[in-house]
Amino acid sequence: GHGTAALAQTAIEPTGVVTGSVAWIAPSPDFVRDSPAGVLFAAWTEEGTISGRPAGALAGRLFASADGGATWNRVSGGLPSDQLVNALAFSPDFVRDHVVFASLLSPSGSGGGIYVSKDAGRSWRPATQGLGDWIVSEIAVAPGFPFNGTVYALTWQSGLFRSTDGGATWTHTGYQASPPVGMNTRTLVISPDFVNDNT
Repeated sequence: GHGTAALAQTAIEPTGVVTGSVAWIAPSPDFVRDSPAGVLFAAWTEEGTISGRPAGALAGRLFASADGGATWNRVSGGLPSDQLVNALAFSPDFVRDHVVFASLLSPSGSGGGIYVSKDAGRSWRPATQGLGDWIVSEIAVAPGFPFNGTVYALTWQSGLFRSTDGGATWTHTGYQASPPVGMNTRTLVISPDFVNDNT
């Protein structure tokens, strides 16, 4: 998307030298075609893992790059400054709708829930209504998201939740994960044919 990099650049605040390590990097779904260069988000951390529960969590302060990783700046705009970002998931139509979801954790491991941005990370709002467990290990956005608003969130203690309204409300699916397996799950996969098979 032609406007994606410009949006991402305004989403971030300048930062000096960053020390620590990268917990993870997430390229935008349209990274190769982003203009003028690829949009990336990354979690930087000094420790690499959360000091308290849940075990296995990789989280850090959220940074963004709008030039393919040449420069990085801290993401703000409504994300609580005392929280770390544990997972990030993009709308499959990110180039047009600029929707991205983030799950947050405190440095001690308590849950911060899910936040959503509809402007490529410039501003964020909580998306936790109905989410019974705020310690979210992974988020997956359905391929038909632009049409059906379907998003899944795997929580540490309560299992799998689904939203069909873009994260505004959540309902439990009935799937229950046993701790600490939930935080060790780093991939939540949705069928490419989800619109037809709902898997």
